[in-house]
Amino acid sequence: MERHLVSFNANYKFIESLDQTKDYSGSIFIFNTVSYDAALIDELIAQDVRVVYISDEVITHLEHVLNAEVLKISRPFSGRQFYEVLDRRHNAASLSGHGVAKVSVHYQGGDVLVAEDNPVNSELMETVLTVLGGVKVTMVHTGSEAYDLAKTNAYDLIFIDVNMPDMDGIATSGKIREYEIENQKPKVPIVILTANTDDEIKDRLNEGGDFDGYVTKPFKNADIELYLEKYLQRLEVKDVSNSGFNLKTVVESVGLPKEIVINLLKSFLNAFKVEMASIHKLIEAEDYDKLLTIITQTEGGSR
Repeated sequence: MERHLVSFNANYKFIESLDQTKDYSGSIFIFNTVSYDAALIDELIAQDVRVVYISDEVITHLEHVLNAEVLKISRPFSGRQFYEVLDRRHNAASLSGHGVAKVSVHYQGGDVLVAEDNPVNSELMETVLTVLGGVKVTMVHTGSEAYDLAKTNAYDLIFIDVNMPDMDGIATSGKIREYEIENQKPKVPIVILTANTDDEIKDRLNEGGDFDGYVTKPFKNADIELYLEKYLQRLEVKDVSNSGFNLKTVVESVGLPKEIVINLLKSFLNAFKVEMASIHKLIEAEDYDKLLTIITQTEGGSR
């Protein structure tokens, strides 16, 4: 959760308990404890505090007693889903199921290389790309490492810091372009990361130089997402994990005691987690026949 908060540039603080003498108006309170002080939560909501409950299970005994205005989200969740729960433009009624966004965004063919020598910026870039794009990220810290990997891997997008040890970003971009031309390789989009947008970078970009864009540091999430939108294929994936789920309706339709239904659901979810590893491997191997078989079996088990 903390890495998501960092990528949102959020001002946050972890606490063990609330100070009831403090005014929390306008803030966001996130909790995932097994206990629930209804009066305290209701008081926070009355003070215009946005209350978010994070559940470690799809089914939790707290859900039937939570205030209707408490937003609920279950792990695992994406950065975009978490952002929508925190965003005050959305309320509990406008979000599906337990506060999880109805649509998550991913980028097809999202294999991204990042060359950044600053540890803080490196971690931030990796977090932003993973959270916002759901892409596969490879991190390196020198220009020569970026050049070597660009020669042996088919990346869909490359971010390179302009100032790096041994070979700067502009020189690295030039060497990658030379290799592509000499070996008749497709041109991979390269975006320069820079603290200063100097004339050299602007001139090279305007002249159709060795890179395709630049991001000025400190950057915002939208600056990075702009290039994901431009060079990768956007996919909107509907999240139906919690959408429309009503435990009471399921219990009534099955005709079994609530405790038995919950145990059956938990068994199915545990089995599905195991199947997901196989599904990911089959997707990577492009073995769609076996993939269809597993999906059909899983669908059958969910009925």
